[in-house]
Amino acid sequence: MKTIHWVSPLPPDRTDIGHFTNRTLPAFAGKARVTIWTATENPVPPDLAGVEIRRFERTPEDYAALNRADAIFYNLGNHGGFHWPIQEMAWMVPGIVILHEADLHGLFFHYWLERHDRRPIYLRELERVHGAPAIEVAHKVLTGLEPGEAMKPFPLLSPALVNAFGAVCHTQLVREEVERNELPALQVELPYEAGPLQRRVERDGPIRLVQFGYLGIHRRIDSVLDALARQPDRDLFRFDIYGPIWDEPMVRGWIADRGLQEIVTLKGFVPEAELDEALASADLVFNLRFPTIGEASGSQLRIFNAGVPSVVSDIGWFAQLPDETVLKAHPKEEAGLLDSYLTALLGDRTVFDDRGFSGRRRLETVHAPEAYVDALLGFTERLTDARRGLARQFAQHRFVGVTDSVIGWTAPLEAKGVIDRHLGRGSM
Repeated sequence: MKTIHWVSPLPPDRTDIGHFTNRTLPAFAGKARVTIWTATENPVPPDLAGVEIRRFERTPEDYAALNRADAIFYNLGNHGGFHWPIQEMAWMVPGIVILHEADLHGLFFHYWLERHDRRPIYLRELERVHGAPAIEVAHKVLTGLEPGEAMKPFPLLSPALVNAFGAVCHTQLVREEVERNELPALQVELPYEAGPLQRRVERDGPIRLVQFGYLGIHRRIDSVLDALARQPDRDLFRFDIYGPIWDEPMVRGWIADRGLQEIVTLKGFVPEAELDEALASADLVFNLRFPTIGEASGSQLRIFNAGVPSVVSDIGWFAQLPDETVLKAHPKEEAGLLDSYLTALLGDRTVFDDRGFSGRRRLETVHAPEAYVDALLGFTERLTDARRGLARQFAQHRFVGVTDSVIGWTAPLEAKGVIDRHLGRGSM
């Protein structure tokens, strides 16, 4: 049986990647022994017998354990606070990165500028990946310009691939970027275990609209509020918003400006069972995103699990979802389409229910965690020759030099033991 080391945030950290880990790892049962490495305080582990939870302290015992692994998987997202320890560990101890997004600029901005004073490394990597235009914008950001929208054209993914043996991707956009960096890539559908279907077919009262998740400005709450405000019969709707919002006072101001205080409720962070109940009784869920950063959506899979119809932005991964499973709204046509969807619900609140049930069927057939885990284990086997070739480069002092160039200090030589295993003394 293989020994797998899995590096990830865990609940209660407010990132869906922690929930992804807890949804996925039970499928390793009977196929691999799993150790989870996490920086999460008081972590809630997955339902997997025998799983070990560890924190990476850079001790000889840590390196010894990692050196014995058949595979190390590093889960990387754009939130610097959750993912900088994972990225640092991946640079020091090579493995396979799981890229949950195509834009990791937020991670590296946090690591090189906010957590450490390593501006030269940040600017050098930004110029290497994106050229002079990115440097021009970066200098404006470093003198006071808000980084969010200004840096969107420069996603800065490739530093995450330094020292990696391969990458797991959930979207075509991410896979193509990995292949441009000449690294082996596996594209596989994001996993989600289908639970009992609790959908309420018979519904009465106001038409219930829901939005949920970790809600940034790109989640288009303002567009939904505008569409509600344009409805002559707006009082027939109720719109409940679940989860933390990037700027709650601003959103409350939007609601008040549109006169929607009696219709829209900010629920905040709620227990999982309460959110499940809200989805089961909803008539329509909004999962709009613009711009998208190339991510697949765990939230969308949760919507599919509930069997509820949803509206997504017709871009990126969402555009590739079958039309029978979702309603789509391209950003250029968003206002008119949202108006038409709300008007259709006034005529028949069940008009879109077939899409919800089609999404549920897609979840059951395409997104099974067992298939995902089998694909990961198969990928580790296919990478054997590539790992050994890269290991020889590292053994010729590339490892310490490259690690020093991105971290800003030299990794301890114990980390190099992982490389030594790939020179004929074992496989990852």
